[in-house]
Amino acid sequence: MIDVVLTTLDARDPYTYEHSFRVARFSAMMAQELRLSPALKQRVEVAAYLHDIGKIAIADRVLNKAGRLNRDEMLEIQRHPRIGFNILSRLPTFHEIATIVLHHHERVDGNGYPGRLAGDAIPLESRIIAIADAFDAMTSS
Repeated sequence: MIDVVLTTLDARDPYTYEHSFRVARFSAMMAQELRLSPALKQRVEVAAYLHDIGKIAIADRVLNKAGRLNRDEMLEIQRHPRIGFNILSRLPTFHEIATIVLHHHERVDGNGYPGRLAGDAIPLESRIIAIADAFDAMTSS
């Protein structure tokens, strides 16, 4: 099932597909260092693979734009966690994964999106993915 979803993402946006694999690798490494349970490690890794699946519904002009996004474009890109949640939550086995995906752009200070959650209100798995996501964004072209 995960492979089908990722193949769909690859067909839509090869960069996001590759980014998802890197974020999953970094997230798994952090989960290992944190000595999380095997079940939690697996949940982190699966959610990391799928964290940007909502980008399949974002317009190409926004998704592939070189340079800074304007306010409207930023609002559009910020829809992707909710879209990912909506896609994944349709399958009961992915309900926990969907929640992790929904919150992967929340910030500890409460200034993230979509729910403006803060601190421990953000699922641990989402916090791990957020760090891996930011690291990959800063270290890849």
